[in-house]
Amino acid sequence: MVATTDRDLDDPLVSFARVEGVEVFRGATNDVARRAFNCLQAFGLARIVRISGDSPFMDPALLSAIAERAEMSAADIVTNVHPRTYPAGMSVEVITETALRKIVHEAPDGVDREHVTRFAYRNPKMFLIENVPSPDNSLADLTLTVDTPADLDKAVWILDRLGKMPEHASLTTVVACLRTWNGGREDRGVLASG
Repeated sequence: MVATTDRDLDDPLVSFARVEGVEVFRGATNDVARRAFNCLQAFGLARIVRISGDSPFMDPALLSAIAERAEMSAADIVTNVHPRTYPAGMSVEVITETALRKIVHEAPDGVDREHVTRFAYRNPKMFLIENVPSPDNSLADLTLTVDTPADLDKAVWILDRLGKMPEHASLTTVVACLRTWNGGREDRGVLASG
């Protein structure tokens, strides 16, 4: 599902999601924690899997592995960003209803509310947090998020190289494309996804 803002600016995203059969929840622009919590309540969920909208290259296998880990864990939050060992843009957080409720009711400032789990990571004694680290220590400094026009250019370039089914591209494949982009080498063709 898509939990987006109630701004008119996001109407095209909502229309697209609905045409694709994706559930939509709309809420506050800057209080993302409350938006996530209200979405969780509206759909009667015990937990949410949070992936930010600026992360177009999510590895389905990584997402599944972290979600499965959360199903077996008693943790409030199961994540791969505390500490970060995966590229920015491959961030997954599975947050329980209890943890979101605590964040919404106790996180005092706007920055904590905007970034949802920041309050939990800054107050680890209040939450049971389980991190899923990457087996490859070289990934932590890489960035796959789309926050600027230059990031968008990079994302389009990578997407062009992922083939006809980019949604199936593995982390390994996406990182290989990113490293080619970062190295400034000429296009060496489409990398097989998988």
